Amino acid sequence: LEARAEAGHLYLAVRQLDKARSEFAYILEKQPRHERARLLEAGVLVVEEKRDAALQQLRKLKSEGYADPQLFLWLAAIQLSEGDEEGGRQILREGISANPDSINLRGMLTRRLIQSKAYDEAIAQVKKVIQIEPEKKAYKFMLASLYWDAGQKDDAHALLEKLIAGADEPAMVRIPVAEFYTNLGEEDRALSIITTGIEQDPKNLKLRLALAGIQRAVRGYDQAKATLLGAIDLTKDDADPDLLRVKNELARIDLARGDIEEAKVLVGEVIAVNGKDVDAQFTAGQIYLRERDGVNAVSAFRTVVAEKPDFIGGHLHLAQAHLLNMEKQLAVNALDNGLSVNPDNSQLRNAMARIYSAEKDFDSAEKALRKIVEKNPRDLRAVADLADFLFAQKKEGEAIDIYTQMIKAQPKVPAGYLKLAAIYRAQEKNPSAVAILEQGYRNVPETPQILTELVKSYLAGGKTAKAMEILEARLAANDQEPIANNLLGEIYLVQKRYDEAILVFKKAVDNRPEWQVPHNNLARAYLAQGKADEAIARMNEALRQNPRNKAAYMTLGHLYHKGGQLEKAIDVYEKALDRHPDLWPAANNLAYLLIDNGDGQGRMDQALAMALRAIKLQPERPDVIDTLGWVYYQRGETDLAIAELEKALERAPDSEIINYHLAMALMKANRTSEARGMLRKALAGEDFPERDDAQKAWDTMS
Repeated sequence: LEARAEAGHLYLAVRQLDKARSEFAYILEKQPRHERARLLEAGVLVVEEKRDAALQQLRKLKSEGYADPQLFLWLAAIQLSEGDEEGGRQILREGISANPDSINLRGMLTRRLIQSKAYDEAIAQVKKVIQIEPEKKAYKFMLASLYWDAGQKDDAHALLEKLIAGADEPAMVRIPVAEFYTNLGEEDRALSIITTGIEQDPKNLKLRLALAGIQRAVRGYDQAKATLLGAIDLTKDDADPDLLRVKNELARIDLARGDIEEAKVLVGEVIAVNGKDVDAQFTAGQIYLRERDGVNAVSAFRTVVAEKPDFIGGHLHLAQAHLLNMEKQLAVNALDNGLSVNPDNSQLRNAMARIYSAEKDFDSAEKALRKIVEKNPRDLRAVADLADFLFAQKKEGEAIDIYTQMIKAQPKVPAGYLKLAAIYRAQEKNPSAVAILEQGYRNVPETPQILTELVKSYLAGGKTAKAMEILEARLAANDQEPIANNLLGEIYLVQKRYDEAILVFKKAVDNRPEWQVPHNNLARAYLAQGKADEAIARMNEALRQNPRNKAAYMTLGHLYHKGGQLEKAIDVYEKALDRHPDLWPAANNLAYLLIDNGDGQGRMDQALAMALRAIKLQPERPDVIDTLGWVYYQRGETDLAIAELEKALERAPDSEIINYHLAMALMKANRTSEARGMLRKALAGEDFPERDDAQKAWDTMS
């Protein structure tokens, strides 16, 4: 019976509920008071969300003195799911009292304590866990992280230094310690830890690889490549696994930078030693795709998926190689094979939908998208992709129904209102767009996108007074709010009330100096008045009086840029960064100016350094990721450009400029059909800075 009870709990863990039921039913028929089987029955009820019945069973077991850790975990989970935070924690503490060596109970309590920033008790729990399992380094890293979050950085440093000093192989501990600091943005300390390790163990290739990884992330590819090149001669064993990793990493860098011949040599050397090396074959396949050699690309990617069937990228690239050979069905088969291993993967299903769409098999494309939503019903991006597809297929009613349901299910999520309003605008039903945005504004008034779109919709419908009314109401509550001031200023600009526009743009700039839009608008207002020189003089005087004035730097940079004085704009942003090294908009704007107006490799390298600096400060902002991708594109590093621009598009799928930039990179990679779709989406926007360039690109494709 004990064995069957354990089997039942294993079935429960993998959500095979019928088999779990069969086990506890059999045991309880033989022995009705079998505690482990009754616990299993309660666990099935928990998974089925039959909470009242589960609670009744669990409390009965507890009242009888049964104290299995899992009982307390489930009791606590139910309490916490009902919003009883303190009650849930108290149950966990009771469980720990009965099971002092339970890592799971202490771990769950620690996670809850961290959420409420109760660091002292959380630290005490993790220290106890370390006493129970002193050999597990993961718990010591958790303790270091808690020290850091609690502001006890010296304790974190001391703990990690002790961890390195006490290790049998210090080099192998230095690498995760460096990763720990890198993730916290402490790259200089991470670099120091690795370089110290290299000084102590100069021939350690793992440390060299770790150093190159950090350098690539924060200082660009040149330093990383130099480090890896220096590692190649440290061993004479051509089959050394770490040497093969070094060569693979070098090949990836060369491919990203467009140094195809060098990349070929390196992957050739690796494949000569190990023909089944997944990294080398994957890079080789990418090279073949770049060279439009679909046959060899298929061969390389088949090796990849044979050796690593759960690697999504392998299946996606194999499908791409088949498409290059005009083998549409084989491309679909490749994606099907990937789905057999990863049935819920949205990337594979999206790729399949794109193939079907390109073949005008819209029914199959729709099925693929619906399958993604079925598996991930709360994935807003998946739901939006399906609704957008249906709208493009002129199934407006179904698209509207999906977004209406999204709003009903998640009324505090802005995406549903914004997407539904966009559909109504495309149908030229502006009153309906206004109505849904008004509903969104009532439910989530703090969302700037909804306020912005609502004001624009009022203006498009000729309801300027209504737009002014909503903005003035917000400013009556807080006259310094940047969004409302900027929108009001834009209305004043259209009305040619320039002095009033300048006044509110200044408020927006002063209260949110890192936001680019009001700086740009302020520059427009000055230029529209013909007062650019006066404005420049004012900004320079403001900087003379206060050389640390962030807003003055940013507005002055925009004024010079708008006035075509690009070198002066570059100089202003450089001075701003000297004063404010963390002023990411200055780094971002400087990167853009250098890449679009630079001359020579020096400017290209400086642009990359600035883009990497901005991304370090704002790693999730789509406009910053877009700039890095555009820098890579202009440098000819197309694969890197595509990777970054795809990340940017994930975060801002409706951005015209990101769609345009990604289209250009895809065109360069000979992925024309995908590029065409991106350009079409970009050109749907009526006004973005590079629209003329996007139109020219479209005309060359037509």
